[in-house]
Amino acid sequence: MATSIPHCYYNIPRTFARHQTLNKTDLSPKFCKDSIKSFPLKETCKKGNLKEAFASLTALSSDDGSYRLVNPEEVYASILELCATKKVVVQGQQIHARLIKSNLELDSVFLSTKLVFMYSKCGSIVDAEKVFDQMHERTIFTWNAMIGAYVSNGESLRALDLYRRMRVSGLPFDSFTFPSVLKACGVVEDIHCGAEIHGLIIKCGYDSIMHVANSLVAMYAKCRDIIGARTLFDGMNERNDVVSWNSIISAYSMDRQCMEALKLFSEMQKSGVGMNTYTFVAALQACENSSFKKLGMEIHAAILKSSPVLDVYVANALVAMYVRFGKMSDAARIFEKLDEKDYVSWNSMLAGYIQNGLYNEALQFFCGMQDANLNIDEVSLVSILAASGRLGYLLNGKEIHAYAMKNGLDSNLKVGNTLIDMYSKCCCVAYAGLVFDKMLNKDLISWTTVIAACAQNSCHTEALKLLRKGQMEGMEVDAMMIGSTLLACSGLKRLSHAKEVHGYALKRGLYDLMLQNMIVDVYGECGNINYATRMFESINCKDVVSWTSMISCYVHNGNANEALDIFSLMIETGVEPDSISLVSILSAAASLSALTKGKEIHGFIYRKGFMLEGSMFGSHRILLDSHEFTNGRLKKHYSERLLWSIPEVGYVLHFFCKICIGQQ
Repeated sequence: MATSIPHCYYNIPRTFARHQTLNKTDLSPKFCKDSIKSFPLKETCKKGNLKEAFASLTALSSDDGSYRLVNPEEVYASILELCATKKVVVQGQQIHARLIKSNLELDSVFLSTKLVFMYSKCGSIVDAEKVFDQMHERTIFTWNAMIGAYVSNGESLRALDLYRRMRVSGLPFDSFTFPSVLKACGVVEDIHCGAEIHGLIIKCGYDSIMHVANSLVAMYAKCRDIIGARTLFDGMNERNDVVSWNSIISAYSMDRQCMEALKLFSEMQKSGVGMNTYTFVAALQACENSSFKKLGMEIHAAILKSSPVLDVYVANALVAMYVRFGKMSDAARIFEKLDEKDYVSWNSMLAGYIQNGLYNEALQFFCGMQDANLNIDEVSLVSILAASGRLGYLLNGKEIHAYAMKNGLDSNLKVGNTLIDMYSKCCCVAYAGLVFDKMLNKDLISWTTVIAACAQNSCHTEALKLLRKGQMEGMEVDAMMIGSTLLACSGLKRLSHAKEVHGYALKRGLYDLMLQNMIVDVYGECGNINYATRMFESINCKDVVSWTSMISCYVHNGNANEALDIFSLMIETGVEPDSISLVSILSAAASLSALTKGKEIHGFIYRKGFMLEGSMFGSHRILLDSHEFTNGRLKKHYSERLLWSIPEVGYVLHFFCKICIGQQ
């Protein structure tokens, strides 16, 4: 092991003269004098200066490589702790090599435990395991260090397995064993194992110790047992520990019980317990939508009152909160004030612009990220590809695709799925298919996205072929995929295919309201009013989309009277029509030249306050003026009245044009 360790990277000055090697019988005062130099070495480690610590250690070495130290365990332990703090595994390995050379590693359980701890903090779990396995004797601290190493490096199942081995060994536990094990239970959401450990904690009498109780609260919260977490919190004799409050506030926030989380935050303020970064982050995360705007701004004020300088984690949480509120100007203001921005800061802002429909701003912000010489990660790529797709900017999308390929990010599953979606929205189904074919790992989203891409871009046959191919490869089919398949059936106007997909959805239990509405629509598109009517009547809880689909079905197949009847029934049942249903029913009235009925619907539109989009009015006003009416007064009347009509004003104008022509 020692031969494989690289040399130290520090250029260590030889500021101290080397001393001659002392034999075992030499107990002259010179040894004691030189050994005093080990004490400044420990002080150097405490100050956090790794380079000086290595220089001091080298200066204390003798010609044969041994060291003149009164208490070498303490000195080496200090340096190993410093390596762990700095997370410099190479320097830690050098110390390990020196310990092996001096036989201290085998003789000292204390130093071996420190090595396990150091490798754990440096993320070198393999080296930590090697040290642990080679130890002839282990203490409770050694076991705790190895369990903690597994947990901190994302190996929760192995941590629980080691905990069971520890129990079998018969070694007694201490209060520091349980927090790591409980954290592992929370990560894998093993409530049964957590409850078992809880029982052991009570049996050992550690349940009254604060850090153990806090770990129990956090474990129950992560296992989604909010009642268990709250029961433990309420049962605490003293609730003046900030970690306890943070655990329970985070528990409610993760469980999306936002009002309760904010209520606890308010109680914490009143109790006088000092808040920290985790407190504010948990409270800000609880402000999940714009209805919490006032409370969120109050928390922001409390943060500024506690410290004028924003911590980066708190600032990121504030940015995310204002993004959820749709207040991008406030989010940008906080972002600009940050002295040290991390990847979360940049990605939160980028995602915020996209979530709020500000796609051009997102592209400009992405350019700012590039100007800042940031290494764009997969999170940023997913966001900017989504913006390019929404805007239909194919060239931008291709440039981002090229960047992803150059940096090896195109193999990322999320990036690949977003590339398919981007090319689909840019009407480049061929490119979407190429990306899909080159993906080594495909998930349900990959298949759903590429099938939707084909269906939405009139490649209906290809969509059906992909569905069959996916089924042959063992792909699970969900409601979204069935919806895309139905869209393809609608485009092909193949009744047999529609019936087949309908039967498959029934058989698989994929039968939600969205699919039922789509089935009504696809039967209408295929010209089978009977099937569409039967499907419509079988829907128990009809929404406005259900009614609109049936109205459109009648209109599409030339049954305007039935469309008017179903619209009247819709009003009687108390379902409020939307602009799409109004457009459909106006089209039905126009086809019948039913001026009286048209006026009634127009009056209904006016009473319900549907407003006009100016750009659409302007384009369709030309349509009205292009018809030469003999009755100029009638033309002027409807031209002015329609200024406060519905958004889909073109259809309304078309309706009136036809009515007016019919009345001449």
